[in-house]
Amino acid sequence: MANNGSELGLGPGPGPGPDEKKRKLGFSGPEASGSERGGFNLECFRVETILRESARDKTIFIHGKFRSPERSHIDLCAFFQWVYNILEKKAEADRIIYENPDPQDGFLLIPDLKWNQKQVDDLYLIAICQRHGLKSLRDLTGEHLSMLQNILQEGQVAISKRYNIPGSQLRIYFHYQPSYYHLHIHFTALSYDAPGTIVERAHLLSSVIENLQTDPEYYQKRTLTFALKADDPLLQRFKEAGRVKERDYLFT
Repeated sequence: MANNGSELGLGPGPGPGPDEKKRKLGFSGPEASGSERGGFNLECFRVETILRESARDKTIFIHGKFRSPERSHIDLCAFFQWVYNILEKKAEADRIIYENPDPQDGFLLIPDLKWNQKQVDDLYLIAICQRHGLKSLRDLTGEHLSMLQNILQEGQVAISKRYNIPGSQLRIYFHYQPSYYHLHIHFTALSYDAPGTIVERAHLLSSVIENLQTDPEYYQKRTLTFALKADDPLLQRFKEAGRVKERDYLFT
């Protein structure tokens, strides 16, 4: 299936590029350089195992879990004004596809900057949660089930109405670790091999809901695996905190 932007009601052309969009959204300093993970509190994290390493792309896989209920900490106001600008409609208001305004269980659905919106074969949207203080998968408990179910159900309906893509043709998932620590969910066309859909990073929203229905504290307890590149700022933070030793991930 292929449609141009005008057929989708998205206006002519893709608009400003990602760099210009980031500038308008208020990206600056650590956000622009990708070091927003610097706020990740490593004192409550224990690396259990370095599962394996890849010399080809210099990636390590870390198997770990939190050892206290403190969880990751980040200065939301300092790092995420651009997210709040979107939620408060100070930026990108004309690009919102769908909104549930409930401050606890609502969300905004907006095209990801990686999608040029000229065709739906590589559709990519982001659901940004209205609730402040939720940073990643790790913060979710049974308390958040109604919010997650809203995102799953209402997001699929909105995309079906707007782009004529049924829910069965969507991939809906979290990233862990996420690229920024305000809770958000990815919606991509199932036919699109989107970045970050590898098994050690993507967690399907439907599976997250089922896990929380089975155990409301599932992600408070669960040991999760995630991948970090050798030059990832978060890996450097692990090194500085003594959670990962350099000998554990030397590449050959």
